[in-house]
Amino acid sequence: MDTMGFMNFIEDLRYSRGMSQEDFLHDVISVRQYQRYRNGESEVSMDCIERMSIKLGIETRKLLADFQHEKFREKEKVEEFYNSVVYKKQDDVIKFEKYFDTHKFLDKTNEEIYTLAIILKEYLLHNLNKEQFLTKVYNLINYPKILDYDILRDVEIIGLLVIYQHNKNIRSDIIKLVKSIDENRNLLVSGQSYFVLIIFAYFIAIDYNNKEMYEEAEEYCFKAINLLRKKHSDYSLYLIYYQLAKSYFCRGMTYQFKETLYKCIIQTRAINSTKLTGQINEMIKEHFNINADSFLMEYIKMEKKT
Repeated sequence: MDTMGFMNFIEDLRYSRGMSQEDFLHDVISVRQYQRYRNGESEVSMDCIERMSIKLGIETRKLLADFQHEKFREKEKVEEFYNSVVYKKQDDVIKFEKYFDTHKFLDKTNEEIYTLAIILKEYLLHNLNKEQFLTKVYNLINYPKILDYDILRDVEIIGLLVIYQHNKNIRSDIIKLVKSIDENRNLLVSGQSYFVLIIFAYFIAIDYNNKEMYEEAEEYCFKAINLLRKKHSDYSLYLIYYQLAKSYFCRGMTYQFKETLYKCIIQTRAINSTKLTGQINEMIKEHFNINADSFLMEYIKMEKKT
Protein backbone atom coordinates (compact mmCIF):
# COMPACT_ATOMS: atom_id res chain seq x y z
CA MET A 1 0.00 0.00 0.00
CA ASP A 2 1.10 3.57 -0.72
CA THR A 3 1.28 4.73 2.89
CA MET A 4 1.64 8.44 2.08
CA GLY A 5 -1.35 8.34 -0.23
CA PHE A 6 -3.43 6.40 2.27
CA MET A 7 -2.58 8.84 5.06
CA ASN A 8 -3.56 11.78 2.82
CA PHE A 9 -6.90 10.01 2.37
CA ILE A 10 -7.21 9.55 6.16
CA GLU A 11 -6.38 13.21 6.75
CA ASP A 12 -9.13 14.30 4.35
CA LEU A 13 -11.63 12.09 6.17
CA ARG A 14 -10.53 13.39 9.57
CA TYR A 15 -10.86 16.99 8.42
CA SER A 16 -14.25 16.38 6.80
CA ARG A 17 -15.56 15.02 10.12
CA GLY A 18 -14.38 18.08 12.02
CA MET A 19 -12.01 16.09 14.23
CA SER A 20 -8.86 17.67 15.56
CA GLN A 21 -5.67 15.70 14.99
CA GLU A 22 -5.23 15.41 18.75
CA ASP A 23 -8.67 13.86 19.27
CA PHE A 24 -8.26 11.58 16.26
CA LEU A 25 -4.91 10.20 17.40
CA HIS A 26 -5.84 9.75 21.06
CA ASP A 27 -5.60 6.04 21.97
CA VAL A 28 -4.69 5.26 18.35
CA ILE A 29 -1.10 6.25 17.69
CA SER A 30 1.50 8.84 18.72
CA VAL A 31 1.78 12.10 16.82
CA ARG A 32 5.39 11.25 15.97
CA GLN A 33 4.50 7.89 14.42
CA TYR A 34 1.57 9.45 12.60
CA GLN A 35 3.96 11.93 10.97
CA ARG A 36 6.26 9.06 10.00
CA TYR A 37 3.36 7.42 8.20
CA ARG A 38 2.40 10.69 6.50
CA ASN A 39 5.98 11.20 5.33
CA GLY A 40 6.18 7.63 4.02
CA GLU A 41 8.99 6.73 6.41
CA SER A 42 7.31 3.51 7.55
CA GLU A 43 4.48 1.22 6.44
CA VAL A 44 1.17 1.63 8.26
CA SER A 45 0.07 -1.58 9.99
CA MET A 46 -3.33 -3.21 9.59
CA ASP A 47 -3.83 -2.91 13.34
CA CYS A 48 -3.36 0.85 13.09
CA ILE A 49 -5.74 1.04 10.13
CA GLU A 50 -8.40 -0.80 12.12
CA ARG A 51 -8.02 1.59 15.06
CA MET A 52 -8.24 4.63 12.77
CA SER A 53 -11.32 3.22 11.07
CA ILE A 54 -13.03 2.87 14.45
CA LYS A 55 -12.24 6.51 15.25
CA LEU A 56 -13.65 7.58 11.90
CA GLY A 57 -16.75 5.41 12.34
CA ILE A 58 -16.12 3.48 9.14
CA GLU A 59 -15.82 -0.31 8.86
CA THR A 60 -12.24 -1.24 7.92
CA ARG A 61 -13.15 -3.08 4.75
CA LYS A 62 -15.22 -0.14 3.54
CA LEU A 63 -12.44 2.29 4.43
CA LEU A 64 -9.96 0.40 2.27
CA ALA A 65 -12.49 0.02 -0.55
CA ASP A 66 -13.25 3.75 -0.44
CA PHE A 67 -9.53 4.50 -0.65
CA GLN A 68 -9.21 2.40 -3.83
CA HIS A 69 -12.28 4.09 -5.29
CA GLU A 70 -10.89 7.56 -4.59
CA LYS A 71 -7.56 6.60 -6.18
CA PHE A 72 -9.45 5.54 -9.31
CA ARG A 73 -11.35 8.85 -9.38
CA GLU A 74 -8.07 10.68 -8.96
CA LYS A 75 -6.62 8.72 -11.88
CA GLU A 76 -9.55 9.70 -14.11
CA LYS A 77 -9.13 13.38 -13.24
CA VAL A 78 -5.39 13.26 -13.93
CA GLU A 79 -5.98 11.63 -17.31
CA GLU A 80 -8.63 14.24 -18.16
CA PHE A 81 -6.15 16.95 -17.22
CA TYR A 82 -3.47 15.38 -19.42
CA ASN A 83 -5.92 15.22 -22.34
CA SER A 84 -6.84 18.87 -21.79
CA VAL A 85 -3.17 19.82 -22.03
CA VAL A 86 -2.59 17.73 -25.18
CA TYR A 87 -5.63 19.20 -26.93
CA LYS A 88 -5.00 22.72 -25.58
CA LYS A 89 -8.41 23.03 -23.93
CA GLN A 90 -7.34 26.07 -21.94
CA ASP A 91 -10.53 26.47 -19.89
CA ASP A 92 -10.33 22.84 -18.76
CA VAL A 93 -6.61 23.15 -18.03
CA ILE A 94 -7.26 26.11 -15.73
CA LYS A 95 -10.13 24.28 -14.03
CA PHE A 96 -8.04 21.20 -13.32
CA GLU A 97 -5.03 23.22 -12.16
CA LYS A 98 -7.22 24.96 -9.59
CA TYR A 99 -8.45 21.57 -8.38
CA PHE A 100 -4.99 20.02 -8.14
CA ASP A 101 -3.47 23.12 -6.54
CA THR A 102 -4.82 22.07 -3.14
CA HIS A 103 -5.11 18.35 -3.84
CA LYS A 104 -3.05 15.86 -1.84
CA PHE A 105 -2.35 12.92 -4.11
CA LEU A 106 -3.42 9.44 -3.04
CA ASP A 107 -1.31 7.64 -5.64
CA LYS A 108 2.32 8.29 -6.62
CA THR A 109 1.81 7.31 -10.28
CA ASN A 110 -1.16 9.68 -10.59
CA GLU A 111 1.00 12.47 -9.21
CA GLU A 112 3.74 11.67 -11.72
CA ILE A 113 1.29 11.71 -14.65
CA TYR A 114 0.12 15.11 -13.40
CA THR A 115 3.77 16.25 -13.32
CA LEU A 116 4.23 14.97 -16.89
CA ALA A 117 1.18 16.98 -17.98
CA ILE A 118 2.63 20.11 -16.37
CA ILE A 119 5.97 19.58 -18.16
CA LEU A 120 4.15 19.14 -21.48
CA LYS A 121 2.04 22.23 -20.83
CA GLU A 122 5.13 24.35 -20.17
CA TYR A 123 6.69 23.11 -23.40
CA LEU A 124 3.57 23.84 -25.44
CA LEU A 125 3.51 27.34 -23.95
CA HIS A 126 7.16 27.76 -25.05
CA ASN A 127 8.36 28.13 -21.46
CA LEU A 128 10.73 25.21 -22.08
CA ASN A 129 12.85 24.56 -25.15
CA LYS A 130 12.90 21.08 -26.65
CA GLU A 131 16.08 20.00 -24.87
CA GLN A 132 14.83 21.18 -21.47
CA PHE A 133 11.48 19.52 -22.10
CA LEU A 134 12.94 16.13 -23.05
CA THR A 135 15.43 16.21 -20.16
CA LYS A 136 12.59 16.69 -17.67
CA VAL A 137 10.64 13.80 -19.22
CA TYR A 138 13.76 11.56 -19.22
CA ASN A 139 14.32 12.27 -15.54
CA LEU A 140 10.69 11.66 -14.62
CA ILE A 141 10.49 8.19 -16.19
CA ASN A 142 14.14 7.24 -15.63
CA TYR A 143 15.12 7.07 -19.30
CA PRO A 144 17.21 5.33 -20.66
CA LYS A 145 17.29 2.79 -17.78
CA ILE A 146 13.61 2.19 -18.47
CA LEU A 147 14.57 0.34 -21.66
CA ASP A 148 15.74 -2.59 -19.51
CA TYR A 149 12.45 -2.91 -17.58
CA ASP A 150 10.13 -5.92 -17.91
CA ILE A 151 7.10 -4.09 -16.52
CA LEU A 152 6.12 -0.47 -17.08
CA ARG A 153 3.95 1.80 -14.94
CA ASP A 154 1.33 4.02 -16.57
CA VAL A 155 3.43 7.18 -16.30
CA GLU A 156 6.36 5.40 -17.95
CA ILE A 157 4.24 4.30 -20.91
CA ILE A 158 2.75 7.77 -21.39
CA GLY A 159 6.23 9.27 -21.03
CA LEU A 160 7.55 6.95 -23.73
CA LEU A 161 4.83 8.18 -26.09
CA VAL A 162 5.89 11.76 -25.40
CA ILE A 163 9.54 10.88 -26.11
CA TYR A 164 8.55 8.94 -29.24
CA GLN A 165 6.73 11.96 -30.62
CA HIS A 166 9.57 14.38 -29.97
CA ASN A 167 12.78 12.38 -30.49
CA LYS A 168 13.01 10.45 -33.76
CA ASN A 169 16.43 9.00 -32.92
CA ILE A 170 15.19 6.55 -30.28
CA ARG A 171 11.85 5.45 -31.72
CA SER A 172 13.03 1.96 -32.66
CA ASP A 173 14.23 1.31 -29.08
CA ILE A 174 10.84 2.33 -27.68
CA ILE A 175 8.90 0.16 -30.13
CA LYS A 176 11.12 -2.82 -29.31
CA LEU A 177 10.53 -2.42 -25.56
CA VAL A 178 6.76 -2.01 -25.82
CA LYS A 179 6.40 -4.95 -28.22
CA SER A 180 8.43 -7.20 -25.91
CA ILE A 181 6.31 -6.31 -22.89
CA ASP A 182 3.04 -6.85 -24.76
CA GLU A 183 4.17 -10.28 -25.99
CA ASN A 184 5.11 -11.32 -22.45
CA ARG A 185 2.11 -9.93 -20.61
CA ASN A 186 -0.68 -9.46 -23.20
CA LEU A 187 -1.46 -6.02 -21.78
CA LEU A 188 -4.28 -5.28 -24.19
CA VAL A 189 -6.51 -7.77 -22.36
CA SER A 190 -5.39 -6.78 -18.86
CA GLY A 191 -7.10 -4.44 -16.40
CA GLN A 192 -4.69 -1.60 -17.10
CA SER A 193 -5.91 1.93 -17.82
CA TYR A 194 -7.56 2.38 -21.25
CA PHE A 195 -5.51 5.55 -21.55
CA VAL A 196 -2.33 3.43 -21.45
CA LEU A 197 -3.72 0.60 -23.57
CA ILE A 198 -4.38 3.06 -26.41
CA ILE A 199 -0.71 3.98 -26.38
CA PHE A 200 0.32 0.32 -26.39
CA ALA A 201 -1.95 -0.41 -29.34
CA TYR A 202 -0.51 2.55 -31.23
CA PHE A 203 3.09 1.45 -30.69
CA ILE A 204 2.35 -2.13 -31.70
CA ALA A 205 0.46 -1.03 -34.83
CA ILE A 206 3.55 0.96 -35.85
CA ASP A 207 5.72 -2.13 -35.35
CA TYR A 208 3.46 -4.34 -37.49
CA ASN A 209 3.23 -1.73 -40.25
CA ASN A 210 7.02 -1.45 -40.29
CA LYS A 211 7.24 -5.23 -40.64
CA GLU A 212 4.61 -5.17 -43.43
CA MET A 213 2.23 -7.23 -41.27
CA TYR A 214 -0.69 -5.04 -42.23
CA GLU A 215 -3.63 -7.13 -41.08
CA GLU A 216 -2.08 -7.41 -37.62
CA ALA A 217 -1.54 -3.62 -37.57
CA GLU A 218 -5.20 -3.10 -38.47
CA GLU A 219 -6.26 -5.47 -35.68
CA TYR A 220 -4.48 -3.35 -33.07
CA CYS A 221 -5.81 -0.13 -34.57
CA PHE A 222 -9.36 -1.43 -34.24
CA LYS A 223 -8.67 -2.53 -30.67
CA ALA A 224 -7.66 1.03 -29.89
CA ILE A 225 -10.65 2.54 -31.72
CA ASN A 226 -13.07 0.24 -29.87
CA LEU A 227 -11.52 1.18 -26.52
CA LEU A 228 -11.91 4.87 -27.36
CA ARG A 229 -15.54 4.39 -28.36
CA LYS A 230 -16.32 2.63 -25.09
CA LYS A 231 -14.80 5.54 -23.18
CA HIS A 232 -16.35 8.20 -25.47
CA SER A 233 -12.85 9.60 -25.95
CA ASP A 234 -10.81 10.79 -28.92
CA TYR A 235 -7.43 10.64 -27.18
CA SER A 236 -4.73 10.23 -29.87
CA LEU A 237 -7.39 9.00 -32.29
CA TYR A 238 -5.71 10.86 -35.17
CA LEU A 239 -2.56 8.75 -34.60
CA ILE A 240 -4.55 5.52 -34.70
CA TYR A 241 -6.30 6.60 -37.92
CA TYR A 242 -2.94 7.48 -39.44
CA GLN A 243 -1.53 4.00 -38.80
CA LEU A 244 -4.72 2.42 -40.11
CA ALA A 245 -4.59 4.57 -43.26
CA LYS A 246 -0.95 3.62 -43.74
CA SER A 247 -1.85 -0.08 -43.64
CA TYR A 248 -4.72 0.35 -46.13
CA PHE A 249 -2.43 2.34 -48.44
CA CYS A 250 0.21 -0.40 -48.46
CA ARG A 251 -2.45 -3.03 -49.16
CA GLY A 252 -3.89 -1.05 -52.08
CA MET A 253 -7.30 -0.65 -50.39
CA THR A 254 -8.03 2.73 -51.95
CA TYR A 255 -11.55 3.38 -50.62
CA GLN A 256 -10.67 2.43 -47.04
CA PHE A 257 -7.44 4.42 -47.26
CA LYS A 258 -9.14 7.63 -48.37
CA GLU A 259 -11.92 7.30 -45.79
CA THR A 260 -9.46 6.70 -42.94
CA LEU A 261 -7.03 9.41 -44.06
CA TYR A 262 -9.94 11.85 -44.12
CA LYS A 263 -10.80 10.90 -40.52
CA CYS A 264 -7.16 11.34 -39.53
CA ILE A 265 -6.99 14.84 -41.00
CA ILE A 266 -10.33 15.91 -39.50
CA GLN A 267 -9.30 14.66 -36.05
CA THR A 268 -6.01 16.54 -36.34
CA ARG A 269 -7.69 19.81 -37.36
CA ALA A 270 -10.15 19.48 -34.48
CA ILE A 271 -7.25 19.74 -32.02
CA ASN A 272 -6.60 23.25 -33.38
CA SER A 273 -2.81 23.06 -33.19
CA THR A 274 -0.89 24.62 -36.09
CA LYS A 275 2.25 22.71 -35.13
CA LEU A 276 0.47 19.34 -34.97
CA THR A 277 -1.37 19.97 -38.24
CA GLY A 278 1.93 20.79 -39.90
CA GLN A 279 3.54 17.60 -38.58
CA ILE A 280 0.70 15.41 -39.83
CA ASN A 281 0.68 17.19 -43.20
CA GLU A 282 4.41 16.46 -43.54
CA MET A 283 3.90 12.81 -42.67
CA ILE A 284 1.09 12.50 -45.23
CA LYS A 285 3.26 14.12 -47.90
CA GLU A 286 6.25 11.91 -47.05
CA HIS A 287 4.45 8.56 -46.88
CA PHE A 288 1.63 9.00 -49.40
CA ASN A 289 2.85 11.87 -51.61
CA ILE A 290 -0.43 13.65 -50.92
CA ASN A 291 -1.11 17.29 -50.08
CA ALA A 292 -3.43 17.10 -47.08
CA ASP A 293 -5.31 20.34 -47.83
CA SER A 294 -5.97 19.39 -51.46
CA PHE A 295 -6.98 15.86 -50.46
CA LEU A 296 -9.44 17.18 -47.87
CA MET A 297 -11.19 19.47 -50.37
CA GLU A 298 -11.35 16.76 -53.04
CA TYR A 299 -12.70 14.18 -50.59
CA ILE A 300 -15.45 16.50 -49.40
CA LYS A 301 -16.45 17.26 -53.01
CA MET A 302 -16.51 13.54 -53.80
CA GLU A 303 -18.71 12.82 -50.76
CA LYS A 304 -21.19 15.52 -51.77
CA LYS A 305 -21.62 13.89 -55.19
CA THR A 306 -22.38 10.45 -53.72
